Amino acid sequence: MSLWVGIDQGYSHLAVAVVDRYGVVLRSESTGEPEGNGHDRDVALARLGLLLDRLEDLRAVPVRLAGYCYSHSGVSEAFTERGWGVEDVMALNDVVGVYGLTGMHGHVVVAGCGSWSQEIYMDPQNNVRWAGGDAAQALLDWLLNGNAYARFLREYGLGADLPEDDFRDAGYRLEALIDHPEVRAFVRRAAEAARKNRDVFWRYCGQQEAPLLVMGGGAVRGDAVWRVLEEELVNVGVHPTRVTGDQAVGLVRFAMVNPTADPWGFIGSERPSWLS
Repeated sequence: MSLWVGIDQGYSHLAVAVVDRYGVVLRSESTGEPEGNGHDRDVALARLGLLLDRLEDLRAVPVRLAGYCYSHSGVSEAFTERGWGVEDVMALNDVVGVYGLTGMHGHVVVAGCGSWSQEIYMDPQNNVRWAGGDAAQALLDWLLNGNAYARFLREYGLGADLPEDDFRDAGYRLEALIDHPEVRAFVRRAAEAARKNRDVFWRYCGQQEAPLLVMGGGAVRGDAVWRVLEEELVNVGVHPTRVTGDQAVGLVRFAMVNPTADPWGFIGSERPSWLS
């Protein structure tokens, strides 16, 4: 019997979840140490090493990896070097972990709102479709992420003390200042961009009905920010869903339910160059 391991790699932290074949979460660990850019390979591997040390008692059982386990990442090798038996890997962008925490019914625009953000369209068969060519060019800047929050707060003199390379406190600051007129205006702009980007994916996906809009991640975790964001979207006919929970678990759930799904498809006039 093998276990599943979901690996959610973010800028500010890396999370690992171990799940059995029935979908029961056995362990969940995360770390932001060492500090730095978690998208840097060396930083990510250092964080993974710390988590594997915590999970050493499970290494006798073969595992299947889902999430941050790209061929160039060194993640599979990190497991095997520590004595884990890796049976299979399914490389997935961490935004898929947001979708994996839903009912996964397809025809959904999903946004992962962390320190940075990612947007995808999940087609009715649960294939991942990235915007490419003219579709990508039509997308507006997605403002629901820690980096955008920090830039806005500094621009308006509300976050001069925020660290330049650490966005974790920006969401808390925005939450505390939600009644400030400039902050409310910023969230309204973010809602408008989310609606327009939803409509871009709708225009290119070939479906008659509008896709649902699902968001997850630290940048939309605060109730005050979400309340304003949801209100603005509902006012223009969009009823968003906020997902909370462990995205490392979501990666495993997606992989278990959709073993043959295409994680790297696209919509638009041409395939994104980074998918080549």
